[in-house]
Amino acid sequence: MSIGGTGDSQEHNYPPFKMDKIPTEILIHIFLFCSQRNVRKSLCCVGHFWRTAINASPFFWTEVGLHRTTDELLEILLRNPNGPLDISWAPSNPSKFMDIAAMERMAKISPQSHRWRSLVLAGQMTDQIQSQLIEVPAPRLINFSVVGSFVPTIRFSIPEAGEPLSELILVCTALDWENPRVRGLRCLRLHNLGAKAPTVEQLHAILSTSPGLEILDLAFWTDESQNQPRLEKLGVILLPSLTTLAVAESSLFLQRANQFGRWMVELGKDYGVHYALASRSNVLKALNGLISQRGSGIYGEVAALQRIFLQNGLEPPLKIWDSEQGWNDETMANDQKNPLSISERILD
Repeated sequence: MSIGGTGDSQEHNYPPFKMDKIPTEILIHIFLFCSQRNVRKSLCCVGHFWRTAINASPFFWTEVGLHRTTDELLEILLRNPNGPLDISWAPSNPSKFMDIAAMERMAKISPQSHRWRSLVLAGQMTDQIQSQLIEVPAPRLINFSVVGSFVPTIRFSIPEAGEPLSELILVCTALDWENPRVRGLRCLRLHNLGAKAPTVEQLHAILSTSPGLEILDLAFWTDESQNQPRLEKLGVILLPSLTTLAVAESSLFLQRANQFGRWMVELGKDYGVHYALASRSNVLKALNGLISQRGSGIYGEVAALQRIFLQNGLEPPLKIWDSEQGWNDETMANDQKNPLSISERILD
């Protein structure tokens, strides 16, 4: 071995690599914090011990990208014959329709729907995707995300039998809001649903049965029903785990403040919760008051929220509240003013 370019050679007897002494179960647990596909090949090159651990563990072979190759799909199914699967169709060009090869991969994975854990779809939603990916029995599915194209919203139906969803993200797509699986959510993002958005009563039912909700993100959402909601019959929604509230371009929040007044209550110390999301309108009304009257900070019950994203009208700036940094105004370029871009910012 050459040292310092002097030409001298020196032998080094390195001690055994201590990572090889770590039990395989712990090693795999460490690896699972990495992106599977991006680092799997590199980690396998480290040495025989790592390569054996990765290849033998089904937990490291769950991510099925239908936009990838058929060989990759077959290898994943070989190394993970019975464990959970995370399915995605996310082509680099969102306007791209699924080609024949991808349809063949979809046909191979559809019969495995009983072990799907997450389903993430983006782009053009065809009848084949709907019948073979969305409407198939998937009782273990807990994460469901569909970002459709910006055309009239499509409503999907997922089988009611199965575990409650934990994460629900819908852009330009909708579900049956009465589905019992749309309960107990930890993350809810609804963007650009148009006339197929949940009504006030339906949203109230979803939120009131999701006390563990951590993220609520509503963009371009209005209740287009003409009937006045019976707010006096709707109870208070308590969300003690909420950490992020994001609202953008939802005009109903500001237009009907008086109608939703009874959905907002002042929390006392006896409630033992961080925050009660009581009224969409009053949340914004309260925040607007804080912005104009106490622009340097947020006070009271809403201070428990770690992050709040607020955009009142069609024009920037996007106001961001961070529990550590306070308010921050961000001007968004015109090409960024769409629900997907806003969602991506929130995920950062």
